[in-house]
Amino acid sequence: MRKDVLLKLVLLVMLFIGMFTACDDDEKVKVGNPDVAFNTETGEYRVKVGKEVLLQATVSDAMNPLCSWKLNGKIVSTDTTYLFRGEQVGDYFVNFKIDAENGSIEKQVKVSVLDKLPPEVTLDDAAVVMSGRDRSFGAEVSNPEGATYMWVLNGEIVCQDSLFVFNREDVRMYDLSLVVKNEDGATAKSMTVTVVPLAPPKLIFNDGRYRTVSDNRITNFSVPLGRELVLSPYPIDITEKAVYEWQVDGVKQSETTSYFKFAPTAQGRYYITVTATEGGQTASTETYVECVDPEGTHRNWPTDGSSARFTEVFEYIPAPGQFVNFPVGSTEADALAKGKTILDPSTPYLSLGAYGGYVVIGFDHSVENVPGEYDLILEGNAFAGSSEPGIVWVMQDENGNGLPDDTWYELKGSASAEEMSRKYVITYYRPTQERGNSIWSDNYGNAGSVDVNGYHGQTFFFPMFIEEDFMHFGTRLASKVEIRGGLWYNGEYDWGYVDNYGTDKSCFKIDNAIQVDGTPANLKYIDFVMIQTSVNQKAGVLGESSTEFLDGYDYHLKNK
Repeated sequence: MRKDVLLKLVLLVMLFIGMFTACDDDEKVKVGNPDVAFNTETGEYRVKVGKEVLLQATVSDAMNPLCSWKLNGKIVSTDTTYLFRGEQVGDYFVNFKIDAENGSIEKQVKVSVLDKLPPEVTLDDAAVVMSGRDRSFGAEVSNPEGATYMWVLNGEIVCQDSLFVFNREDVRMYDLSLVVKNEDGATAKSMTVTVVPLAPPKLIFNDGRYRTVSDNRITNFSVPLGRELVLSPYPIDITEKAVYEWQVDGVKQSETTSYFKFAPTAQGRYYITVTATEGGQTASTETYVECVDPEGTHRNWPTDGSSARFTEVFEYIPAPGQFVNFPVGSTEADALAKGKTILDPSTPYLSLGAYGGYVVIGFDHSVENVPGEYDLILEGNAFAGSSEPGIVWVMQDENGNGLPDDTWYELKGSASAEEMSRKYVITYYRPTQERGNSIWSDNYGNAGSVDVNGYHGQTFFFPMFIEEDFMHFGTRLASKVEIRGGLWYNGEYDWGYVDNYGTDKSCFKIDNAIQVDGTPANLKYIDFVMIQTSVNQKAGVLGESSTEFLDGYDYHLKNK
């Protein structure tokens, strides 16, 4: 036999054996130790004396299992279910055991036999409803035999059925309670229903500034010649299933996703439109992109007289919060004046309010990106158990006019993809009374409020210089609030955020600047910085989490 033919036969045999070996290995990997779960999450059951309750086990990863239920050491069932009858009042402990070829496991459940058994009611804590739309509310009720229902809305009985259809026009928060009663007693549960304005699907480009709900201005971005800019609008009531169409100066582009990479080949102004289509509905928005001089043309090199510390505050727009206190009749100029107080080193801090509140600062020179090194120091007042992380955004003065009106780039931090919501939009609704909670909704279907805090005497928690409902845009980080030892604890992220008790000690790298799709921005320097509260969370009596900004420096000049 020829050697090449023999070699091919050997390889085929080896491949054939390998296939079966690999499959066998896969099967071994799939089979773990036996496990069991019960039809109650707590492993505890309740039943009225003289009644029956079903104990049900779900077995997983068990090869040829044998099952048994034991009560007082005696086997009472060899099935995965056991119908327990409560003969006498008391607590009973039942063991469920699995014996399988790949191992054994035994778990215990508790059955409480009670003389009286009021209904158990499970109701959501909160819900969001569009103004003027029907929303049906119901509850999971155990022991419902002979039960009666009573729904109470803001203290008024509105329904006596198991389902309540809610429909209200007024944009506000409502207190909704359900009382379920049977012959053994009554159980009450409450929830908050937030009514938000009915809005059509919408796309909005984020230029870093807040936007009122009636603001339909066209945003502007810039990109230096020779660089690429990624564009992507923020969606409201539009899902990831939407198909996008992009046009540049009226010419349709090939891209059909929500991200568009734009690399102009000549300087000038470009008009860009994007349309999202989903389920027969469409939403569109537009923007201008100015292709300006190549990067570095307007770089402001530091001199011997340059300040390591920031030298300008361009904008200060706090979100609602307990340290805001801008009364009716105040203006954005008043807010900016307060923002500029942080230029005085004796000012303790600047509070940015709840999610989205921000401040924009600038240096008297361009801050260099030294690869691999820290470039910025941005200080907050965090300590262990008290982190209120703020996202950092950076901008080059690409058009050379000395103003932060170019393109913002986020500095990525340590948060994982699961710990953040990109392209997050929150809408704050102006309170109907001066000292009132500030209701919010977001583009993920959530709603809540920034609550008036009794520990602070000021009247205005909403920034009343904004005369209507308004929106903030950005990246939202997941909440790390918890209770430890009976105290509220605001947990920290590892690194990359202001007012965060992380490992970077308030130091930041321009290297971490990213485009809206998460790809590197590759900036050689920056001129402006925006710090923005990045968590939407409350911590009991501590109130809303609000990033505090204390100070900012060019790392290289400060550490000369």
